[in-house]
Amino acid sequence: MTDSEALPQKSDTSKSVSHTGDSGDENSQASGVVSGWRQWIKEESDHQWLSLVIFVFAILIGAQMIVSASVTPGLNSTDYNSQESSIIDMEWNDDYSMALLLVNSHGEKQVEAWDGVNRTPLAFDGGRTITSWQGGWLIGGDDGALGRCLVTCSTITPINLEWNGSSIGQHIIGISTSNGDSGLLLIHSTSTDDPDELLFRSPSSVVIRAFNSTHVGPASEVLSSDISLTAISSIDETTYAIGSGWFSSNPALTSENGVIAEVIGGDTENAPQIQLRHIGPALYHTILANAASGEFVVVGDLDSVVISPQGTLEIVDEMNGANGSFK
Repeated sequence: MTDSEALPQKSDTSKSVSHTGDSGDENSQASGVVSGWRQWIKEESDHQWLSLVIFVFAILIGAQMIVSASVTPGLNSTDYNSQESSIIDMEWNDDYSMALLLVNSHGEKQVEAWDGVNRTPLAFDGGRTITSWQGGWLIGGDDGALGRCLVTCSTITPINLEWNGSSIGQHIIGISTSNGDSGLLLIHSTSTDDPDELLFRSPSSVVIRAFNSTHVGPASEVLSSDISLTAISSIDETTYAIGSGWFSSNPALTSENGVIAEVIGGDTENAPQIQLRHIGPALYHTILANAASGEFVVVGDLDSVVISPQGTLEIVDEMNGANGSFK
């Protein structure tokens, strides 16, 4: 017997600990799978092009899944796009189980209830704005139309209020309420039904009125002929409104600036007072109230503003657009 025959022969498998039973079969199978993949992806393999096709196909499938995930769950955005429709306003209830949508479809505005799966049209003519409170929603519309929809929201019930003056031409574009029975109305006041005038709001015609369960109070004074208010929000007795204005003294260099105004007082006997608090570098499009902290956050195109419960304004330049919003 030679030396080579007496010594154990060195092999790759001698480095591993052997196991018996099912685990040995699993290792053999795993080894076979790895070997198969190695052969599959080798440059000279006959399967090279097939692997590339599978890889590209996987990328396309992944991209489609990402696009699909960006759509609000349960709401198919193509339903509105294909119908030449758009969502004007949307308000959730407290637990986000239901929302009311104000939809512009083929030039016609309609209110829809959405439970995360189904959208149900609700009868309400000339809707312009929706706001929610703990017990349901208020919907505002043309010529002083105001409706209430309670928690399950199967029907919008009209609220017949006695106006201080005529309700004709009083188009409700914003509502602030904490109980659904009283609060403030942001109103675009017109004396015409001309669609162009209703679309392009005259700054001098936007006013604020207080309301309760039976009456609507007198209109506030206009803040300025160059300022138009577009949204309103309250926490208890504190109310702010936002909008836009033109402030340049040179007509050739005019630019639209965002404005923040504080609304003081107001009831069905006395008109609210409006005080300008801040002029921003660009439009403010959203105002959010955090009842827990007592703060308001105003979100704009170039900056955002945090308003403390004491009325102090903190400018946050880097917090703009969606980054500045919260619920």
